[in-house]
Amino acid sequence: MFLNNAIGNSSSLQKLEKLIRQAKWAKASQLLHSKKFSEANMERRAKKAQKLISSMSITEECSSTTPTESTSSTTEDFTGSSMSALLNLAILNDAPGSFVQVFLDVFPGITSRRDRKGMTALHIACASRATDPDLIGALIRHDLGGMAKAQDLEGKTPMHHLLFYVCYPKRKESLNWGQYGYCQGETYSIVNESKNSVKAEFEGSSLSISQEEFNAIVTCINLLFRYGITSLFVRDHADHTPIDVLHECKASLAEGVKKGPKWERADIINIVVRQRLIKFYRQQSRIAESNSLYKPELEDALPGSSGLPDLQSSSVQDSDASSAAGTFTGLSKMEVTGLSIGDSIMSTS
Repeated sequence: MFLNNAIGNSSSLQKLEKLIRQAKWAKASQLLHSKKFSEANMERRAKKAQKLISSMSITEECSSTTPTESTSSTTEDFTGSSMSALLNLAILNDAPGSFVQVFLDVFPGITSRRDRKGMTALHIACASRATDPDLIGALIRHDLGGMAKAQDLEGKTPMHHLLFYVCYPKRKESLNWGQYGYCQGETYSIVNESKNSVKAEFEGSSLSISQEEFNAIVTCINLLFRYGITSLFVRDHADHTPIDVLHECKASLAEGVKKGPKWERADIINIVVRQRLIKFYRQQSRIAESNSLYKPELEDALPGSSGLPDLQSSSVQDSDASSAAGTFTGLSKMEVTGLSIGDSIMSTS
């Protein structure tokens, strides 16, 4: 068990961790609603741990063995670190959205907590469970998108991780995430000095997903669009925007390699993202125009905007993710013969 700080050693937290690892969500929900996790009880436990740590003169370095933030002297930090670790563990062990919602109800400020990689619960959900709109919807609606543009220690937003998931939905290192309780192992960047780094580093990835899973990813992307579309403009420490993730995914297969499901998924999502950006640009132009700040010549500033459909009448809607694949047919330049979109997405690489 990874909760080895003063609070984490309490029997109630150990029991909750055990239930999470065993995927006993009903019992875990009951425990969260019990008096053991009431605000008063957690506060008493935090103060007790505070005194214990003070007496032992534990340094900041000691807390680096846990996946949570370093322990500070406030009650909220003691409680938040332990519960944040358990929430992340639940997400990485496939907790349903309903259980995560219970967690959020009991500890409403938990979505802003960060792990050792600077990742919030939303980062972790997008990196590991981007086919679960219920989970991502619960997290992003809870704080009205407050963490949608948050950056982890690599400068990545949840959108960076979600669009990376499009290319690599089941990365080999993710098998250990549920055990450790945080996303560890391989880098999330697909760009490094090696030309063949993508194939080598993620050789164990699952490149094929079902049509249903793909539609779920589109729904999750639309959720992030709704609450934080400007995250598409955020650059990580490698100077990559989320859109660059898609472009690098496609470019990795550009030279003499058969364009399989991974390429197709990246191509479709790239179109969806592009359309959304055009819609966002037009909305901002109308706002600027209404404020007498609009300049007509700016209409030509968006490359490739001429002739594209207005998304107000587009089939790609937040509430209808299944139409995204249909949009692909008329806009993609990919050479596909004899296959429907559903067939090509679900085919093996």
